[in-house]
Amino acid sequence: MRLLFVLGLICGAWQWASGQVQIKGQIQDSTSHAVLSDASITLFSFPDSVLIKGTRSNESGQFLLPAVAKGRYWLIVTYVGYQMRSISLRVSNSTHQLDPIRLQANARDLAEVVIRRQLPPVTVKKDTIEYNPQAFQTEPSAVVEKLLSKLPGITVDKEGNIKAQGREVAQILVDGKPFFDGDPKMATKNLPVDLVEKIQLIDQKSDKTQLSGMDDGTRNKTINIVTKKDRRKGLFGDQELSGGPDQSGGTPRYSARLNLNRFQEAKQISVIAQINNTNNGPGSSSSINRTLLGGLNYQDRWGKRTNLGLSYRGNRVKSRNEQQSLRTYALPDTSYLLRESSRSDAENGSHTLNMHFNQEIDSLTSLRVYASFLLQQSRNRSDRYSQTFPRGTDFTNPINESRTENTSDGTGISGSTNVSLNRNFLKKGRNLLVNYTFFLNRQQNSGLTRSVNEYFGKRQNLVVNQQNEQLTRSTRHQINAAFSEPLSQANRLEFHYQFQSNPGVSNREVRDFNETSQQYDRRNDSLSNRFRSSYPSHAAGLLFQRNQGKNLFNLGLDVQRAQLKSISLNRTISKEFISLLPVAMMSINLKNDRYFRVNYQGQTQAPSVDQLQPVANNTNPLLIQRGNPNLRQEFTHSLNFNYNAFNPTTFENFFLNVNANQVTNKIVESVHFDQQGVQTTLPINTNGHYLLSGNVNYGRQLQGLKLHLSTGSSLTYNRSLTFVNDQINQLNTVMISPELQLNSSFEQQLGYNLRSTLTYQAARYSLQSQRNTSFVNTSISGTFYYEWNFHLRFSTDATYQSYGGNTAGPAQRYTLWNVALSQKFLKKQQAEIQWSVFDLLKQNTNVSRNVTELYTEERQNRVLSRYFLVSCIYHFRDFGGGTH
Repeated sequence: MRLLFVLGLICGAWQWASGQVQIKGQIQDSTSHAVLSDASITLFSFPDSVLIKGTRSNESGQFLLPAVAKGRYWLIVTYVGYQMRSISLRVSNSTHQLDPIRLQANARDLAEVVIRRQLPPVTVKKDTIEYNPQAFQTEPSAVVEKLLSKLPGITVDKEGNIKAQGREVAQILVDGKPFFDGDPKMATKNLPVDLVEKIQLIDQKSDKTQLSGMDDGTRNKTINIVTKKDRRKGLFGDQELSGGPDQSGGTPRYSARLNLNRFQEAKQISVIAQINNTNNGPGSSSSINRTLLGGLNYQDRWGKRTNLGLSYRGNRVKSRNEQQSLRTYALPDTSYLLRESSRSDAENGSHTLNMHFNQEIDSLTSLRVYASFLLQQSRNRSDRYSQTFPRGTDFTNPINESRTENTSDGTGISGSTNVSLNRNFLKKGRNLLVNYTFFLNRQQNSGLTRSVNEYFGKRQNLVVNQQNEQLTRSTRHQINAAFSEPLSQANRLEFHYQFQSNPGVSNREVRDFNETSQQYDRRNDSLSNRFRSSYPSHAAGLLFQRNQGKNLFNLGLDVQRAQLKSISLNRTISKEFISLLPVAMMSINLKNDRYFRVNYQGQTQAPSVDQLQPVANNTNPLLIQRGNPNLRQEFTHSLNFNYNAFNPTTFENFFLNVNANQVTNKIVESVHFDQQGVQTTLPINTNGHYLLSGNVNYGRQLQGLKLHLSTGSSLTYNRSLTFVNDQINQLNTVMISPELQLNSSFEQQLGYNLRSTLTYQAARYSLQSQRNTSFVNTSISGTFYYEWNFHLRFSTDATYQSYGGNTAGPAQRYTLWNVALSQKFLKKQQAEIQWSVFDLLKQNTNVSRNVTELYTEERQNRVLSRYFLVSCIYHFRDFGGGTH
């Protein structure tokens, strides 16, 4: 890992030392010779048009590009309302003074080929940032994920999760259409970079805002992949076949995948298939998985007013999980250590179908329909062995010992439908929006629990041999209606109403084994029950909006009446709630591509049907869970603040996100421990819960270097409460995580990325303060690749992980190092052979730490170790001009 840092510093220093030339100039109007301030000046290398750096002209029209290497360049100058100017330069002196650069107004006749080659690397258009992929070089066969990782303000972690300006990317669109229902990873891991004309980062407005025009302030980070015009009609994809030995002596590793896409202008058809045992795909990274998956995506436009999208995904994952854990429980007068080892085998399958349909009925009326269906099937078997010890012992005298075997088979069905009908009236700003939502979730499980529990004290030993069946069903019907009326050109008032019904059922049947009949035919009445709940609510309110173009203000208030009703064992419990739900939002767009947004909302949350079910669940005899039909609904106050600043010329970006939550009647677990370490949990309502979190980041291109530097930090403070043996335990946790990242964003032949994260976490308990804990985790990772002119490519990535010692366990460290060598061949290098090794040092491990109100925990899972793969890859492209 140190070698990666040294290599990065050497490469950066070599690039920096290669030239120290200044380029100066002034931008003027070609007719009046008046100076033009805030013009965009961008420097590209010649002849490959790779971005070097950029700046803007000052109030005197002057600009300075420092620390430029000697050589040939393109200088591109743009200014709103003027023709783009392109200048060829040869830089050799220490200061290169240009003659005044004069721009002509109203440029409309530039050749398209010139505009495409010389587009600015980044442009900002209202709530959209556009990136030009030509300025951020990747290898030709790379997928979109590689491109996104090079873009300023966007980060991609090792699992493929994407963040933009510190917030999760909600969905990925292709030419404005959802790709596999917007699942980000399906698009970024399968679509090639050579398909992309530009990347758009959008603050996507809610469906309600898009339909009615009444902006509710909701924004979701969305990436839209705009394809090249000559790539919108053709066939393209990839296929790969891999295999190799596992050095631990286990099953040989294999992987095969197919990605096939057929685009015909508005019509998009994509097929994805994959099979592997390398933990690539759905399933937990803390287990060893065998995966089979497939998917189909269809998007089309029928005529000028109809859009239809369909997607299907199916997968089956067989996994094995072997885990060791150590928990430390802090009680009012003592503490326990729970040491546990477990092994589980699971087979899970799912089928997902999504549909969206948009119809413009006429120029004023539109219809949107979203529907989804999910079928899940699971089969699990687990064996668990645990011992509980008093704190301070040497793990030789347990107070209890448990051996438990669980088997279960389950089927889950869930689905939702959302129908929106929108009507705009002839009077601008007058609008009626009606929406209906239906949601269903049905889970049915059956299983066996066999357990032998020894208690080394007064409690009698317990042997459990039971069969259980459980059915949980919850539905939701929701109707929304909103009518907005303009009060003036800038002001609007919305009247809205919502009805919601949430009936639920939870039936649990437990039967004990009958030694006489050798059947599970003895009903256990204490663990069996039939339970129903309902949660109907009515809410009505007003929302006032003032929209001044760049600035937006919302202020609203709803009144909600809700009734929570539970029926169990011929007993009915009913509660009624009257709540005020305020909402306020302010969004200000400042000069120079800066904005901030403040949003406040009050909302309620009903308890789930499982939390209300009053009978015990003893699947784990040492952890008995029981519901509480006397629960009340939660009320949450949420305050969010976002500030963003982005300079598209210099790539300088800064963002700050702050979130604060306060919850009344929060549902938490009340836990009771007996002297033999058996715990029984019951959900209850408590007050005094606060959460404050935020992240800040600053990034910029290093002048004179083809590098992008990003640094930032996240901070979380959480105060939570629980009851332990009828005493309040307050937990205060603080987590601070600074990060530094260095990325070479502008080279195609060579690239590297260095990233370092330091995480400090501290926990303070009001009970057993001696159990307070703090620790520091360190993560250093890097990637490096180099491709020779004869298409031989070397790539490597490494991660060093250090878990600092604490009360839950000693310090642990490991380095995960992967190496690959690939050779491309055939006429257009569409074929590739790759040799790769995973976990070269054979140190891979999976360690995690949890800090909760009840315990601190150290957990370790068995994971994949070193293996080798030989891969054959073929990239095919046919866009009408021949296959390549």
